[in-house]
Amino acid sequence: MADEIVPDPTAALAAALAVVLPAAAPSNPAASLATINIKTHLPITLELHPPNYRAWRELFTTLLGKFGAGHHIDGTPVPDPVTPVWTTTDFSVRSLLYSSISPKLMNKVMTPAANARTIWLAIEAQFQNNKSSRALALEADFRNLAQGNLSFSDYSERLKSYADGLADLGFPVNEPTLVLTLIRGLSPTLRHMGTLIKSRDPLPTFSTACSMLELEEADLKTPQPGEQTALVMAPQPPAPQPPASPSVPQQFSSAPRNNNKNRYKNKNRNSAPSSGRSGAPGGSGGFGGFRPFLNPYTGTFQMWPMQPTQGVLGPRPGVPHQAMFAGAPPGFPIVKALRYPFSD
Repeated sequence: MADEIVPDPTAALAAALAVVLPAAAPSNPAASLATINIKTHLPITLELHPPNYRAWRELFTTLLGKFGAGHHIDGTPVPDPVTPVWTTTDFSVRSLLYSSISPKLMNKVMTPAANARTIWLAIEAQFQNNKSSRALALEADFRNLAQGNLSFSDYSERLKSYADGLADLGFPVNEPTLVLTLIRGLSPTLRHMGTLIKSRDPLPTFSTACSMLELEEADLKTPQPGEQTALVMAPQPPAPQPPASPSVPQQFSSAPRNNNKNRYKNKNRNSAPSSGRSGAPGGSGGFGGFRPFLNPYTGTFQMWPMQPTQGVLGPRPGVPHQAMFAGAPPGFPIVKALRYPFSD
């Protein structure tokens, strides 16, 4: 007797459930697209200058593909009739398009009541129309770009955006030309590295050359230990000299005043006064070697030893102090009256 075919119980159960349960509702990408942060998935904003259309387009199509909404911009026909799910998803895609482009570009492509596909084509036309004229202007910017005051990172990023813009217009830049253009526009501080890169055969790739130059720029910004030591050990400039003091007679440049007093006391203690000089201490004229004298030109009599010094308020004035000098009235015999006790 031939083997009888036994029905699969799993298949029978699935068929029964399909009849009883209602069909599953199609997924709605709009529910997910409405809650995302566009800057998390698309960190750049589409700009006309410098152009970054290639990078923006790649990131935007990746975002829509992740949520199953890519058919709203790739030319897929609009369903007939239009379903509510398609309508809400198209509104979400339009919102993402407007949020990811610059305000100047948005004013050029915004069209009332347009679907996401229409806006997508308008954005593409801003970068694809008049290819030859756009390519000519963009190539001039590419050739004439120089680093100047830019950091190397900003300089290389701008140069790469020009090369990508030329590729979008159908005029791609090959790798050796991109590397040589990068080297030609370097600042003077990095030109020695450009010479080293050009000497390699074959030339390194653009990414390798950028890595070498970024590392060199970072090393140049780091201070070397030898430079710090040289700055510390550098000789200091000479301090400014105080203003010159007024000249004094040679006999004023004796020892300090305190030492004169000590010498005067020692002479009084150890030696007797000379004959005929009871009013003068010692035989050397008194006051530690200092002799009062009369200035015949000014009519003043110098009584105390004095050496002008600079005090807290600055250098002493040149006018004689009243406490140090005494003037004689005209006709007074000051020389004969005061000379005897202090003369030899």
